[in-house]
Amino acid sequence: MSDFGRLLLTLPEHLPQGRVTLYGTGDPGLLRDLTSPERELIVVEETLSAAALLSQALQGQVLPTDGLPAGTGPFDAVVMRLVKGRVALALRLREAWAELGEGCPLFLYGANREGVKSAARAACACFGNVEVVRMASGGRLLRSLKDSKKVPPPVETREGEPRAIGDGFFGFQASVGGTSLAVASRPGVFSWGGLDPGTELLLSHAAVAPGDSVLDLGCGCGVVGAWVGCKCPTCRLMLCDDQVAAVRSAERTLALNHVRGEVVLSDGPPPGRFDRILFNAPVHRGTKSEHSTAAGLVKACRRALGPGGSLDVVAVRGFRVENSLGAFFATPTLLAEEGNYHLWRAWSADGDVERAK
Repeated sequence: MSDFGRLLLTLPEHLPQGRVTLYGTGDPGLLRDLTSPERELIVVEETLSAAALLSQALQGQVLPTDGLPAGTGPFDAVVMRLVKGRVALALRLREAWAELGEGCPLFLYGANREGVKSAARAACACFGNVEVVRMASGGRLLRSLKDSKKVPPPVETREGEPRAIGDGFFGFQASVGGTSLAVASRPGVFSWGGLDPGTELLLSHAAVAPGDSVLDLGCGCGVVGAWVGCKCPTCRLMLCDDQVAAVRSAERTLALNHVRGEVVLSDGPPPGRFDRILFNAPVHRGTKSEHSTAAGLVKACRRALGPGGSLDVVAVRGFRVENSLGAFFATPTLLAEEGNYHLWRAWSADGDVERAK
């Protein structure tokens, strides 16, 4: 049974045989539910962690990608998990429409609290039709059929949102402490539409020195790494993220700001030792999985720090990141509080590595 259980209980009855793409579901249970000898399942995931999870279920390799690769269709059906964000959803729907065969269905599902009701309007705008297949467990399963006579409208941003800058990227300007940055991002990447308060707080207290080896962990669109590169050009800079679109965005942001650095796809600190690690913890909804992920990353950061190195972590108030820091560091310190955010710093010390083993 998949994570959405009752909601998707009847999906196998509606799903055709043939080539079926599971797009961004991240759900091994759904993969098992839909497996059939007459059905070829193509799994598309956008993060390294989701791809690894489904690789285990498939007993084969799933490679993460930035969106549904063009030219991989035609598909007999696409099953898509609702994605957060109006523009990101519109782009995903267009990708699915382009790769579906004529008259073939898109199945879109998600929770009511995630906005699946408004997603029905987006699906109708793209496909020209939408119906509710099932309502259960506080969610909805939607279906739209491809009609080539109904060409999806262009994806437009609203006033105050980033503007398209080409190659599927959107751009905005950010300024922190007198340093101005040009930022490129893909919709769906964290804070793709502008500088978030947590990152601003993190950078307003960041302490890097010439020659430091600096890691921007969970780099998103690369704002932190670009800022470090502009402030301290001699730093050895590495950025990493679990999401392919984030890695591509960060690479573009570094290039726009003429900053040299390496950007890698990774679900934790890459191999090496760092003097400084800057980390905006992924705890925006407060779910149990987010807490577990952040705690695991704090532990990995301790192992990745060199002697005398420091970890700066910003997290939403109430997350209590100090609990994770206290488990692996001797002396975590609260540096600043602003709005809904806390900023903590922890220094590596003798004995900390043993805690993190």
